[in-house]
Amino acid sequence: MKRIFLLSLLFAVLAGCGTLPSGDPPAGNLVENRTEVKTRAEIAGHLATRMSLFMVEKHPGSSWMLAADPEAEVLAAQAVGECGVFGCPRVEKSPLRLCGRTAADGWEFTFFENDFAVWSEKYFLQEAGEK
Repeated sequence: MKRIFLLSLLFAVLAGCGTLPSGDPPAGNLVENRTEVKTRAEIAGHLATRMSLFMVEKHPGSSWMLAADPEAEVLAAQAVGECGVFGCPRVEKSPLRLCGRTAADGWEFTFFENDFAVWSEKYFLQEAGEK
């Protein structure tokens, strides 16, 4: 039984290497990790979804606090209003905090747990006329 497993593993490794194309990999980034959206409502909707998934998967029922600049706080409050963060209450002090920061081209939201970043999302507001 052990031989069969080892032979299967060997064939899988050899076949896997044969499926890569020959030559050098393309230059630059292969994936652009930039979420382009057109409106604040779309940003709030996406943020609500991502925050909810994070809280359900990693911190179900946990309390959290918000530390954000005024513009990011409005956006976070709008997102929380959409999803309610699945019963996870917002409190004044908690080891789990959502920090929001407004930049020239969008917003960045990061959940910190005991001063370690555990989740982050960046949103870029698409200007009118851009594609």
